[in-house]
Amino acid sequence: MTWDRSGNPLTNIITWLDRRGGLEIINKFPYSIMRRLPLLGSILIPTSPVAQILWLLRNRQDLAQRVRRGGEAFIGTLSSYLAYLVSNRYINDASNEALTGLWHPGSLRRIDLVYELLGIPREVGGA
Repeated sequence: MTWDRSGNPLTNIITWLDRRGGLEIINKFPYSIMRRLPLLGSILIPTSPVAQILWLLRNRQDLAQRVRRGGEAFIGTLSSYLAYLVSNRYINDASNEALTGLWHPGSLRRIDLVYELLGIPREVGGA
């Protein structure tokens, strides 16, 4: 889901069951890149969080701009949203971050190559 600095939701909640955005992203993604980089093939599936994030950023330019400005908008899970309401900080657990395909599950660090290849701003999530 997405929310602003005041904690106001900016979109409806998108669950892993909603494949529309993910299918749209995957169908437009160059197959040649997916074939050469198996990592992308494993995270770019219709139900993946990264496909949903890409869909939001590409279809809501206003949201993408606010995310890029850092701290004006956040994209995260329902649990990270609830934590934000309580703490006024973006917080997410390691398993959720690793499931996005943007963070390495072992080192718990961003996978910069994925951010660069997909054009996802580093500010996604609030970092």
